Amino acid sequence: MNQPGSASSFFTDNPWIILVALIPILIIIGIILWNYYKRLCKKLIGNIEYRREFSDFGVYEGDTVILTETLYNNTRLPLIHIYAESYIFPDLVLAAYTYRDKKEMQLFQSKFSLVMPYMQVKRKHKIICQKRGKFELESAEIILPGTSRYVESRSTLYVYPKIVPAPASPMPIGILMGESVSRRMLVRDPFNISGIRPYMQGDPFNLINFKATARAYGTAAEPLRVNNLEYCSNRTFMVYINFQTNPLEPIPSRIFNEMMENVMSYTADIIRIMTENGYRLGLKSNCVCNDGSSGISHPIHSGELHAREMLCSMSEIRIASSLSFSSLLANDVESGLCDTEIFIFTTYTDEDTEAAIEGLKKNRNSVNVIVPFAEDEEEEDKTDEE
Repeated sequence: MNQPGSASSFFTDNPWIILVALIPILIIIGIILWNYYKRLCKKLIGNIEYRREFSDFGVYEGDTVILTETLYNNTRLPLIHIYAESYIFPDLVLAAYTYRDKKEMQLFQSKFSLVMPYMQVKRKHKIICQKRGKFELESAEIILPGTSRYVESRSTLYVYPKIVPAPASPMPIGILMGESVSRRMLVRDPFNISGIRPYMQGDPFNLINFKATARAYGTAAEPLRVNNLEYCSNRTFMVYINFQTNPLEPIPSRIFNEMMENVMSYTADIIRIMTENGYRLGLKSNCVCNDGSSGISHPIHSGELHAREMLCSMSEIRIASSLSFSSLLANDVESGLCDTEIFIFTTYTDEDTEAAIEGLKKNRNSVNVIVPFAEDEEEEDKTDEE
């Protein structure tokens, strides 16, 4: 039996003393284990795999896209408190994230509380694309207790211009049948040849006229000649966008930017209509691209891939001019562009541009010149009328 006043009876009568004595021991053990875990993380962090990807290659301005994060614990031990940090563009708005300042890159952080061995965790984030552009996500920082490393997690998203109905109907009106306009989507007539023209990218091999090519050899930079077949209804289009402004009547940069954004939205709508109906379409502009290159030039072609290439080019446009717009038109006049519905978006025309337009018309092209407007201009016009 325990005698009164013995040590065993003291601890029996006062069990809380044991707990008080164990607390610092447990704290010391926890600190030792935590430091050991931090040292272990420095060796294991190299086995953590992380990547990001968008659900779509490209979307239109205002659409939503899903960003998927994938983290894989390629180790034999469970890991806790894993952070993935990266910067994201403020024009890509995360639906469940509060942005501090939209003028700067935003720090985005994902926390993975517990990831078991050889476990893969996926997280999906809904993103609203608020502005046209090409957005590239590069590296991300993986942070574990006591260590961190950067991993490549590249992903690219193209945000195309939003679709706005064009002020001019992009339907074929250049070819008349009898006394009425034909809008039927018919194919070329292989037995009706209207003439000879230079080879254009996308022309099939069976259209090449070898006799005409032999005669042109040595007399032209591009001697290859093809038969120009008649259409039952014209299905060939070309869009030109002029980023030059009139030096005699300058336009405020804010209004001009809005005008050109509207032009690209009109062009996106034309591309959509052409692709849905199987028409052939080309796009040229004297803009400046984000990578510093001058202008964009897409020859007349058809198909989903061709449409995507044109939309991607427009997403990378910087609103500035690179070369003379009249020379851009004159080059196609000299190359023999013909039998094409042409849409020209420009804020003004000068003598050289008018001469180039007349040259396009002489080549049996139908030319539609469209002057874009900004919303601010329309409001000012309404105010002046009142």
